Amino acid sequence: YEEALGAYGRMRSPAYHHLANMAACHAQLGHDDEARRLVKQVLELKPDYSARAWVESRPFKRDEDRERLLADLLKAGLPE
Repeated sequence: YEEALGAYGRMRSPAYHHLANMAACHAQLGHDDEARRLVKQVLELKPDYSARAWVESRPFKRDEDRERLLADLLKAGLPE
């Protein structure tokens, strides 16, 4: 998760879905305040954001990867 945050941190203007993934990373690392801050940003940019809809729209080779991302997004506090 730290490595992913480093990559996201190098982005100039991350889109809402990048911010959501960053929130998930912070939630997994126990950085709850930062996860909540990012969730707020996501919902300001995309008020109808749905973690499930986002994950289901992405191609995954393995179902467990899809399930893990959904669980991480939900842990961050994003709406299902």
